[in-house]
Formats: sequence, structure tokens, C-alpha cells
Amino acid sequence: MKMAMPGQYIDEIARLIMIHDDPYVGIPIDTEDKNGIALRAADRSYVPSVVSFYKDFLNYKDDKDPKRRALTPEQFVKQRIAFFGLEDVVGGVTPEDAHLIRLNEGGRVEKPYTPVDKEIIAQMLLNRRGEVYDIAIFQQPVIENFASRIEEFIWKEMKWLIDKAREHASSRVVL
Repeated sequence: MKMAMPGQYIDEIARLIMIHDDPYVGIPIDTEDKNGIALRAADRSYVPSVVSFYKDFLNYKDDKDPKRRALTPEQFVKQRIAFFGLEDVVGGVTPEDAHLIRLNEGGRVEKPYTPVDKEIIAQMLLNRRGEVYDIAIFQQPVIENFASRIEEFIWKEMKWLIDKAREHASSRVVL
């Protein structure tokens, strides 16, 4: 069944897509733009998710920068904690880890936009920290062990996110 979408919604969706990555080039999202903040918060909340975190970690292994290629899983978690400015919430980042911040997308820090995405991002980073310290997933046989554990992590996180969405459904932003 086809449904027509009013033009104002199409225009708003196009606007949001155009601005959602503006912070990467130094243009802040207007704090009065509720839809822009909601989309940016959702977009940023994906970064520490199981799928995105391990994809990014593996991509670092092919990076041109030898310092990024050399990151351990533990260092990568610390780098992400610092990127989101959540050292005080998640912990585990020490002054000796300052060099990791410079490897964060040009040394940027982009804190969560709302209390909800702060909670979600912090919990995901705590999950990733627990996973990478679970040395068993990085031992041999790596592929078989990692694959079975990652499936477990994905299901656990998706259930938690669905529960969190239900909990906050009444405060959602509507176009």
C-alpha cells in the first residue's frame, strides 16, 4: 500500500539529513532545533553500539596512521569514552591515555546531546569495556569465539535498547 507523505515532512527530513553531520565540520546543531538534536543524538548513539564499535575497530586496523592501527581493543574503548567526554561517567581513562584523544577524529570531543543519549552511550561504552576486557573473545579460535560472543552482545544490546525506547516513548520528538 502506497502512502503519500506531505511535502513539509519531506522537506524536514531532507533538512535533517543535510545538517546531521555538521558538527564534524565545526558547525554546531542549534540547541533549539529539537528534531536536529534528536537525529544527531540517535546518530551518535549508534557509534558505540556493538555493530559500529567493532566495525570501527577493525577499520582502524587498515588506517594509514600507524598509531591508530596499533590500538588495542582496550585503548579503542578508552578513545571512544574520551570522544564522548564521558570519562567521569564511564571511567577507565587515565591521564596516561591523553594521547588516545588525539586519535579521535582529529582530537574532537562531542558530548551527548540529551540525558537519554548520554545514558545510552554510557551504557554501551560500559558494555564494550566489559567485552574487551573479557580476554576470552580475543583468544583463539578468534573467529568462532568472537562470532558467537558478538551475537550474544548484539541480542542483549538490542533488547536493552528496545526496553529503553519503550521507557522513553512518551518523551519522543515528533516531526
